[in-house]
Amino acid sequence: FVTRIDVATILQLLVFTLWHIPAAIALSLENDFVHWLMHGSMLAAGLLFWTAILRMRSDEFGSAILALFVNFKFSLVLGALLAFSSRAFYESYLDRGLPWGVTLLEDQQLAGVLMMVVQSMMYLLALVIRVAVLLRSPERRVATSLMPQCEGLPR
Repeated sequence: FVTRIDVATILQLLVFTLWHIPAAIALSLENDFVHWLMHGSMLAAGLLFWTAILRMRSDEFGSAILALFVNFKFSLVLGALLAFSSRAFYESYLDRGLPWGVTLLEDQQLAGVLMMVVQSMMYLLALVIRVAVLLRSPERRVATSLMPQCEGLPR
């Protein structure tokens, strides 16, 4: 049930959203168990999502493409929110000491840029691969060759 693409997509988006709420981040920084729970739940949701993507049959490519596109857009929008904000959302990191002399806002903006570029591109890459596989699938070639063609037009 949880490896159905619709369920896995919603679960991944919910887990990802939950752990980006500032209060949830603050709690995870205060409590080791919650911190492990955060990382474990994000890993589990990601594994379920990618397992669902990889197990999809060729007749389910539309669902895979939609799920990848939704996750691509979601990570892009959340990354942009973090990157282009003029306010730091995660003040709980203040007492952690930030490396390289960056401010709290700069750290958040860097994380947003990484999310927009790296995370979004993984979804986009998988999306492009899925579309390429769909376009090269034998079923599509057979269907195309069976379609009536107008005389004089190339197949």
